[in-house]
Amino acid sequence: MIGCTKVNNISQGNESAAVFRIRADAGQTTTGGIPITLAVEHEMNNEPVTWHLDPQSPGKLDEINGDTVRYLPPAAGTITGEAQISITATVNGLTQHIELLVLPWPEAVLSVKRGARLLGSQVIIFA
Repeated sequence: MIGCTKVNNISQGNESAAVFRIRADAGQTTTGGIPITLAVEHEMNNEPVTWHLDPQSPGKLDEINGDTVRYLPPAAGTITGEAQISITATVNGLTQHIELLVLPWPEAVLSVKRGARLLGSQVIIFA
């Protein structure tokens, strides 16, 4: 689990003692790859959590409300280099931020030739 622990009360500009963390089940994925689950841990029971994906970040979130969402990476072949993903969660006026990494799907996988089999994220060439 990847996590962020510092809490900033953006609206008031001071540190908060409330527990507010974003946890991710991975820190990176690939285009066309496995979604990353993000969860908020907080002590503010019954307070709604709102999520925001930076407009410059490729991909999307499956939800914008709730304690848990999934980051869905963009389709394979849509980016050519690494992309930093910026996601923000807000609860009860507090804002927390996490950054993830999306890597382009390896070019070798996109041009698999006869005699090759795809196994996970590896290409195995049979002679």
